[in-house]
Amino acid sequence: MARNDTIVNAPIEAVWRLLAEPESYAAWVVGANAVHEHDRTWPQPGATFVHEQGPGGPLSITDTTTVLECRQPEYLLLEIRVRPLLVGKVELILRDLGGTTSVLMHEWMERGLVGRLHNPLFDRLIKARNVEALRRLRHLAERDAGREAPAAA
Repeated sequence: MARNDTIVNAPIEAVWRLLAEPESYAAWVVGANAVHEHDRTWPQPGATFVHEQGPGGPLSITDTTTVLECRQPEYLLLEIRVRPLLVGKVELILRDLGGTTSVLMHEWMERGLVGRLHNPLFDRLIKARNVEALRRLRHLAERDAGREAPAAA
């Protein structure tokens, strides 16, 4: 299991708005190229969106992500599919810190070709990927809230 966390310099509602907007996933999930369609009930349990993963063209895989649990605005559990490579789960836990937001992300593989390769090295690769995903999510939420942190020198 890969575990990542970040602090977002934006209120919890700004972060949740991104999680509640399926099209935003192509902007912050590493490897996602597009969201083609989604259920209008997203992010309610059972709602699904269709996404494209991979470098594009014939090397991309189109599959789905489905909400398993949702407690707005602090919890989202997703089943992610990029078959035949993987079927896994992503858990996002948001905590209001009084104007900023803690985001905790757990990801684990359950089935598929990659799921069978599960080992500590693979967990480190997923963790590195999710560092970038949370950086992108943080940037989008801070931009949308008009509260981007100054660039590091």
